[in-house]
Amino acid sequence: MSKSTSGQPRLAESVTPSSGRTTLSDIRKKAVEFIEEFLQPLSTRIIKLEKIDEQWHLLAEVYEESAFIKQLGLKTEVKDRNVYRIMIGPDLEIAEFEKIED
Repeated sequence: MSKSTSGQPRLAESVTPSSGRTTLSDIRKKAVEFIEEFLQPLSTRIIKLEKIDEQWHLLAEVYEESAFIKQLGLKTEVKDRNVYRIMIGPDLEIAEFEKIED
């Protein structure tokens, strides 16, 4: 995924699968690459993938450093588990990305 001139990942980036046909693996890979570049998490796992009309709807479970623990300056392995909703259009562009509140 390329970055804009501001250094942030571009939300609307088109990718054409090599086979010309979009697979579930293509969708999953696009979402994980976006999350890893945008958030730089410790780990990412797609927990839901669903096609509604012409858009792909995904939920990603992401483990990130705990902002609270980091702010306290503690050395621990405590991680925050966050869930993000991602919507990907038919041409594999990220159409929407949001953190789901717990």
